[in-house]
Amino acid sequence: RSAKIHSLFNIIGVFWMVLLLPIFTGYIEKMFDKTQMQLSMFHTTFNVLNVLILIWFLPAITKLAVRLVKSKNEEDEAFSLDYITGLMATPEFSIMEASKEVYRFGKYTNSIVFSTSEILTEIDSGKYTKKKDKILRMEQITDDFEREIIDFLATLSKENLSNATTNKVKQPRP
Repeated sequence: RSAKIHSLFNIIGVFWMVLLLPIFTGYIEKMFDKTQMQLSMFHTTFNVLNVLILIWFLPAITKLAVRLVKSKNEEDEAFSLDYITGLMATPEFSIMEASKEVYRFGKYTNSIVFSTSEILTEIDSGKYTKKKDKILRMEQITDDFEREIIDFLATLSKENLSNATTNKVKQPRP
């Protein structure tokens, strides 16, 4: 996806540069007299201007890259919480979101247990190593899950909560 975003940046940059090419090259030729310097300044200036222009469109370009390059499996994706995006309007809604993440966390840890049971019977050393590496990556993701959920609940606990909501923060359930 990074390569796709890089390519999209350059392709979009070429389109706008073609429109401004006569003006841009005239400016560069007046500023520098050696061909090598003109070429390097053209390239550098193009890249800087392209970033300054396209940085504002990065979310749209990223969405396009995600649509164009589908992930092969879950491990291709970086970890992120699906439900917790920040404190909601009321603490009760925030508790509901945290509960959904805890449930998702439980499902994910179940998949680790399943993967662990598979590795116990693996004879092929190559497959064993792949499965072991996958489990280690998954375990790192569970650490991220735990940290993010705890940080969210700690932030939530600082809010003005009712007794019932305080008890839910202490033990969120789906």
